[in-house]
Amino acid sequence: MNTKVKYGVDEGEGLSPSLWGKIGLDEFLLAGNNEGLAKFDDFYDGVTFATTVAQNGFVTYQDTGVTIKGLTTSYTGELQIAGNDADNDEGSIQGPGGGVCPAAIISTTAGSEYETMFEARVKKASIADDACAIFCGLATIGGASADILADDTGALKAAHSFVGFQTLHAAGEVLVAQYQKTGETAVSVAATAATLVADTYVKLGLHFDGDHTLRYYVDGEIVGTVDVAAATVFPEDIALAPLLATKVGAAAESKVTMDWMCIARRRKNTGLRA
Repeated sequence: MNTKVKYGVDEGEGLSPSLWGKIGLDEFLLAGNNEGLAKFDDFYDGVTFATTVAQNGFVTYQDTGVTIKGLTTSYTGELQIAGNDADNDEGSIQGPGGGVCPAAIISTTAGSEYETMFEARVKKASIADDACAIFCGLATIGGASADILADDTGALKAAHSFVGFQTLHAAGEVLVAQYQKTGETAVSVAATAATLVADTYVKLGLHFDGDHTLRYYVDGEIVGTVDVAAATVFPEDIALAPLLATKVGAAAESKVTMDWMCIARRRKNTGLRA
């Protein structure tokens, strides 16, 4: 996929201009910036991941028989979680940073404010209840781990923090925008951020403005907003990294595919396309 953002144009399969139009992503990817980080991955290099082994900046957790690998049949690059054909089979992938280095922080603390942006293009082969619960967004380091989503429900693990999107076993087509602080109950930002369609890609995005506002995007449209400074149980000032986590709710394979992922952060007021 071409990472160049066409400003003011709906790019369809590419990065959403409404989300990425001000951060100057091209400058980050081409030259880097000591005030921030940018990482785009379209999984075109076809890596086959082994559970808990860091490869290409990512680390995975896979139950026995579950595969996470780049599709060698894809001309544009796609990563697929498959072989999840036993009840509560799971597979998750976190990176960049190999599951040990943070890629993002959402903070309103003076001196620690970073504008942070994330987007990924994902799809589920089935949206049937119990087919597959997923989480896609940002999570604490170590998110690619056993039972990051709970058995039989797909709920987020209490021992981690999350900011992003989820479907549960009980409602496989309903995408919820939410966040959760370690040890707290998940907070819903949009109870139905989108209604998913089987085997159909959706773009899921986050934008923290470096001040106090966090926005959730689906296919380039804002579906929810959080005032981080006013939220009492928000996972603020916590090291985060992109995470795609999956767990099936029945003994039948339910593939999940990610076309690409992009994460970027820059220190507030660096002057790039402000």
